[in-house]
Amino acid sequence: MNSEYQDLDNIVLAMDELQTDPIIITYLISHLLTRDSVFHQPRVGCVKCKSTGELVYPHSWIELPGGWIIDLRLNQTFNTLDSYPHGIFEPSSYRDLQYFGMPLIVPEFELSELDEMTDSMFSKLFSLQGMDIRVSGGRYDCI
Repeated sequence: MNSEYQDLDNIVLAMDELQTDPIIITYLISHLLTRDSVFHQPRVGCVKCKSTGELVYPHSWIELPGGWIIDLRLNQTFNTLDSYPHGIFEPSSYRDLQYFGMPLIVPEFELSELDEMTDSMFSKLFSLQGMDIRVSGGRYDCI
């Protein structure tokens, strides 16, 4: 893991406790990144496993500067928790996967709406763990 993304990965992995679909997780993570002015591109599309031909559709993820990807639901979709990426990763480490997608427009949400989408778990998750859900934007900016 790129040390630049280690703090962000801790926040992302904490969000894995929110048992919701990939689109909602993408919205939640994008909300945090946007709020803190961190450059990113949410996407929606599909992921193909080249060796098996399996296709996950629809699927969503977030692309970060340097080609890194945030994906919390792919391994659950393929039902093999060890073989597929989870959290923030470099796609070159998983050459058997192909991501195909287009930009996903994420609406602006109030915190109350994010809590409604997650049965109030979004706020509770971070307050219980004492985590700061702010991300240092300057460390992840892409010029």
